[in-house]
Amino acid sequence: MDNAAKALVIAGGLLIGMLIITLSMYLYTSFQDAYSASMRIHDSVEIEAFNTYFTKFGYTKDGSSTIYVSGADAYNILSRAYDVCNDDYSISRFIEVTGTAGFSIDKDSPAFYERFFYYSEMFQKEFIYKYDYDLNGIVDEIILDNVGG
Repeated sequence: MDNAAKALVIAGGLLIGMLIITLSMYLYTSFQDAYSASMRIHDSVEIEAFNTYFTKFGYTKDGSSTIYVSGADAYNILSRAYDVCNDDYSISRFIEVTGTAGFSIDKDSPAFYERFFYYSEMFQKEFIYKYDYDLNGIVDEIILDNVGG
């Protein structure tokens, strides 16, 4: 009888131990899932804030879907793209600048587009503006075309 009582105590202890281990594993995965969801929300907010700087510019004319930007706005867009390419923001990446306007981002020298704008008529010009996203939904390409060509 004494051995049977000890066997029941041991079996009960094992069951309680397994219950504690199972509960702790469940809590760990629950907290991990909650943390992952929180990080996804944080990432999406960060991506949206990053993209907003590039997507807030522009206006349309006569109900068309073409987006136009002024020369000053084009300068601001290129300036931010240069800053992003030089690790000044939490989302650091290279943003490709293309289009018939002939702008580009040189990671090593912001002076190219600064001189281009300040010492030319570019501030008075208007450009057609487009942007494209990568697979994560982050702006990775800026297209500035001359109006009419």
